[in-house]
Amino acid sequence: MFAAVAAAESARSVAGALLIGTATAIVVGALQVASGSASAWYFYPITNTGAVGFFANSNHMGTLLLAAIPFVAALLLSGKAQRRLRGKSAAVITIAAAALGLIVIGIALNRSLAALLLVVPVLLATALMIPAGWRFRWAGVPIAILALAGAVAALSINPLNSAAASQAKEVSLQSRQMIWRTTGEAIAHSFPFGTGLGSFAQVYRLYENPETVDPTYVNHAHNDYLELTLELGVGGVLLILAFLAWWGRRVAQIWSTNLSSPFERAATIASAAILAHSAVDYPLRTSAMAAVLAMCIAILARFRPTEAAPAPADAGPRHVTIGR
Repeated sequence: MFAAVAAAESARSVAGALLIGTATAIVVGALQVASGSASAWYFYPITNTGAVGFFANSNHMGTLLLAAIPFVAALLLSGKAQRRLRGKSAAVITIAAAALGLIVIGIALNRSLAALLLVVPVLLATALMIPAGWRFRWAGVPIAILALAGAVAALSINPLNSAAASQAKEVSLQSRQMIWRTTGEAIAHSFPFGTGLGSFAQVYRLYENPETVDPTYVNHAHNDYLELTLELGVGGVLLILAFLAWWGRRVAQIWSTNLSSPFERAATIASAAILAHSAVDYPLRTSAMAAVLAMCIAILARFRPTEAAPAPADAGPRHVTIGR
């Protein structure tokens, strides 16, 4: 995470690293799906099936894929890329469509319901990054729609729509609702002081219904905002609200001025996807996704809406007036 923050000055470099890592994870995920549930490409003994890449949880891989989408656009819309590809807008569109297509395939193979729901607003927000003056701006929304149609087509032949998968999704939703309800009960008894950071798993067991207990235990609330409220009490609520207020102000500043860069706008979209997903899961409990959010926050923090460009080091008078 510290490396991501330190490297934020070179947003292009960290965005490139993010996309290389994401593409590698998609390839690994494709090998996992092709090899079956017993594949040696799954790196953890307890893991979800489907394309989880380097993660054990498919939702966390889905969050990574969502965060990568706007940075594809940022790399292609940045000034340096536009100078190199000036007059070749068709090539830019082709590259963008191919990259988005790869990520959408990754989302379809990943099978995360949250990622499938969030990909629609992420694609549409990414289309809005295209500058108004770009003569191929009209292609942005169609590319997003085609990418979404590709995901729907892939899912139509994907086991995700099977009866077993539908039942698994229903069970997952019901279990989350039960976890949130039980966590809410624990919050009501511990607020405003909280139970202590890192205490969720131990405290949750005290409020479980003994009749529903089985060998599988609940280690997180599947909602980071609820979990932090339980552990930190009113202090956690204030920290969450303070962060969201700062983040919202940054987002408004970046999208209300032409001075913001594609990378800054991409960081707003990627961080929004991560924060939204945190309401139904716990992606930031993994160091990889915590680093991605740290990268986004660092890029947002460096934005200066009214900061003038620095003068050249050799700046000085252009002429000398002698006498009157």
